[in-house]
Amino acid sequence: MTDHDTASPRQVVQHWLDTAVRDGHIDSYEAKRTAARCSWHQPMELRIGDETTYVQCRDVSPNGVGLVARRNLDLDQQVFIRQGDHEPWVKCRVAHVTRSVGAYKVGVELAFDFD
Repeated sequence: MTDHDTASPRQVVQHWLDTAVRDGHIDSYEAKRTAARCSWHQPMELRIGDETTYVQCRDVSPNGVGLVARRNLDLDQQVFIRQGDHEPWVKCRVAHVTRSVGAYKVGVELAFDFD
């Protein structure tokens, strides 16, 4: 992708997926998942209302993104994620939160489907 400034959130997420597939590995555990996840360890920004915080991406799939956050989030809460200023915000819904040592593992569902 050459021009993030004019890319749609859908194009940005497709770029994330392409990068993750190229650089990461796809998991084989799909018992509760509709799509395989690909590991992708990247810093990201998470926006909750007017607040922006930094999180770590763990994995990405066509349906969602796994994050590690320092704060707890509410289920079904609307949030937005992006890699940085050069990308549009991608609308998401908090699908699950698991408390971990010193952090929370958060799964966010993307607010659109790929064709």
